[in-house]
Order: sequence, then C-alpha cells, then structure tokens
Amino acid sequence: MALSFIKKYIPFFLLALNLCLVLVDFTIRPISIDEPFSIYHAQFDVSQIIRHLLDGNNPPLFEIILHFWIKLFGISPISVRTLPALFACLCPVALYFFGKKNFSFAVGLSSSLLLSFSDLMLFYAHDCRVYSLFVLLTIASFYYFMELLRNPTLMPRILFVAYSVLLIYAHYFGLLVLCIQGFHILLHQRKRFLFFFLHYLIIGMLYAPYIIIVCTRLVATSSGSNWIKAPTNLIDLYYMLWAFSNAPVPTAMGIAAIGAFLIKEVLTKKMLPAKTKLVLAWFFIPFLGMFTVSFFMPMYLPRYLLFSIPAYYLSISIGVESLFATRAYRLIALLAILSAVGFSHHFRTKKDESFLLFLSVFNKAKPDQTLVLVNCGIEDVPLIAYHYNTAFFSFIKSGKAYHQTDSLLKNNNIYVNYTAINDSTRFDTLIYLGYVHKAQDDLPQLKEKYQLQKQTAIGSDFTEILFTKKK
Repeated sequence: MALSFIKKYIPFFLLALNLCLVLVDFTIRPISIDEPFSIYHAQFDVSQIIRHLLDGNNPPLFEIILHFWIKLFGISPISVRTLPALFACLCPVALYFFGKKNFSFAVGLSSSLLLSFSDLMLFYAHDCRVYSLFVLLTIASFYYFMELLRNPTLMPRILFVAYSVLLIYAHYFGLLVLCIQGFHILLHQRKRFLFFFLHYLIIGMLYAPYIIIVCTRLVATSSGSNWIKAPTNLIDLYYMLWAFSNAPVPTAMGIAAIGAFLIKEVLTKKMLPAKTKLVLAWFFIPFLGMFTVSFFMPMYLPRYLLFSIPAYYLSISIGVESLFATRAYRLIALLAILSAVGFSHHFRTKKDESFLLFLSVFNKAKPDQTLVLVNCGIEDVPLIAYHYNTAFFSFIKSGKAYHQTDSLLKNNNIYVNYTAINDSTRFDTLIYLGYVHKAQDDLPQLKEKYQLQKQTAIGSDFTEILFTKKK
C-alpha cells in the first residue's frame, strides 16, 4: 500500500527534482554560442521564421514556439531559457513512464534519475536551443510507437503521428528516429507492415513541404565546408560516452553494465525481447552510425546525439536488471551507478569565464571615439547586438535577417567582421576584439592601414588588439 502510494507521486518528485537542479545557476552563463540565432529569428512573424530558416540546418518548430513565448515573456536570459528548461525537466518524467510501462518500475525510475543527473542534459536545459525539446519529442514518439504495438486504438495512433511530425519539424535527425522504428517493424512486425506504413505515409504527407528542403540541405552539407571535425579514431566513441556519463568512472560502469549484459545474452543464446532490441537500436544506431558517417560528413557532436541519451540510460538499467537475478544485487548495482553519476554531476554551471571577460572588455570600449571591430562571422551579429543593445537586436522591421541590426551596429562604429568595413581609415583608433585563432587571419590586412600598438589576452580564447592609423 505504501509502495503504491509512493509510486503514484514519483513523476511529481522527478519534476520537482529536475526543476531544482535546473534552477541552480540558471543564468550564470551569458547568452552565447547559437542561442542568439534562435532568439533573434523567433522575433519574426511565423511565416518569416519559416522562410529565413529554409537555407539553414534548423527546422522551424522550436523558433515558432519561442516566438509566442517571447511575446508573453520577452527576451531576457531568464525568460528565453525557461522554455528549454521546462522541456528538459519533462524529459526524465517522460522517460520514467516509458521505462515503467515497457520494462519495469526499477528501469523507469533508475533511467530517469540517471537522465536527471546528466551534465549534458543540464547544459541544454540552460541553452535556448531546440535540443531539450528534441529529446522530449523523441521519448514521446517512442512511447506512442510502443503503444501502437500493444494497443492500436485511435488515440495512440493520433498521438504517435502528432509527436512524430513535431519531432521531424524540431530537428532533421528526428528522421533517424522514424527510420529506427521502421527497421523495427521490418524485423519484428512484418505482418503489421501495412498498418504502420499508413501511419508513416500520413507523417510523410504532413512533412511534404520539407522533404525537398531536407534533400537540399543534405546535398549542401555533404558537398560544402564543415566546421565540425571528423573523428580521429575509436577513442572518440569513449569520449562521447564520457559526455553522456559525466566522468570516467560512471562511463566505465555504463560500458561494463551494457557490455556484460550483451555478452551474457550471446553466451546464453537467449533471444532478446523485441522491445529491448528497440532500445538498443535507439542507442547504438546513432552512436555508431553517426560515428561512421562522420568520417565522410562530420556530425559527431554530443548535441546531435543527445536524442539517444535516454536509450543509453535505459540500456544500462535494462542490463543491470538482466544481469542480476536477485533484487538486492540489482538494487546495489543500480545505486552504485546512480551514485557515480550523481556525485560526478556538476551542480554548479560553468561560467564561461573567457566569454564573460570578452563581454566586459567589449562593454568598456568607446565606439563613439573609435572603431570597434569584432572578428565574428555575420551569424554572430545577433550575439554582439544582444549584449550591446537589445533594441538593436530586436529591430527587424525590414524582414531581412540581420540587415537592420547590422546597420545599427555600424552606425555606432561597431563592425562584426573585417570585410564589412568600407572606410575604416577615417578612424584614428581601432580596437580589435575576438577569437585568438581568427586574429591571425585578420592581422595582415589590418596592418596595411593601421599600426599595432598593444595586444592583450582576454581569457584563453579571446584577444584585444589596439591599433592606430598609420601616419
């Protein structure tokens, strides 16, 4: 009786736990990296959001949701980060229901707690990007996929289609999730192939406007330059598991649990349940498949594999449950892994000291007296505008991405790349701020017009260089 009462409130406990974990140092890290991209584009009308994102690798769902969120709560860091934080807090709750319904209470609870203490999930809970929503929709799609296998009534059918459509409008890698499910049908449910084919046909019809766009982006990505580095060797697999597990010790424990489980199943020649194979496919196909593809088309980044992290924790929990026949041993093993992950969890968010120092130096610059040159690409125009003047950041009346924002910055003598400067010689002084590695590329051109006076390191990543015009 007492246990059933406790189980009833587990989802609320998980939600409360994750809210507490996420709210610690919620805004200590400044808006940075790709966050301004999403925030900036979310300010446009919905039709313009869709149009502007057609040429990039970002389907529009998250920015559309963020668009309406911003209308209610504004663009402050705490406002825009609350949305992905809520999605992240719901992920362990959804994983608990998935694990409990398809495996056991222990699998559901332990995998959801592991996800709750994931440093990677915490980072993307504090990141105003699509990734926490992507994870949540992946779990939801798999949940209702399993429901369709058990109970093909109207509501699971509607919800499976709905969550799957939202998934692929959230991130293009959502298509890989649907492929994994499709392979599962071909291997284990061939008699119901037509039934599921009709559902995927509906999903495809609802996604029809983006099918050509996906193909175009795939060709462009494979043939163009890529800032992501290709894997070097098998050690990158270990580093990815390290990112999933927080630290080396829980990484080793996770490898041991899954490895021992698979070895045991091979040695005993037992046929794995189809649902277990589905979870393993959910983890291993992205983990190994994207690693292999990345030698030709680099994409092996933790954020792109984040949607497989719930399957990693499920695989660990399922493995432990299979390895130990005695409940006490299972409990000890699961507690050991949970303790390793929990104690290695960084409850305090890293401040990104280099970028904070960069912002401090940037805000002390006097653009009314000199030219301030920031050596970022045009994509970083919103990043600079957000921290300089949010009115500039939000000035989008022309409907052209970055056009008004970039013009307003230039009017204030702030340029966000070297090639944008037309008549820099009218300034007697120039302050160059930016990444150290980019400064080496720009210095020869700048020295043609200016005399280098002083160069100062800003943290480990940035530099400040003072120039004066040549006489």
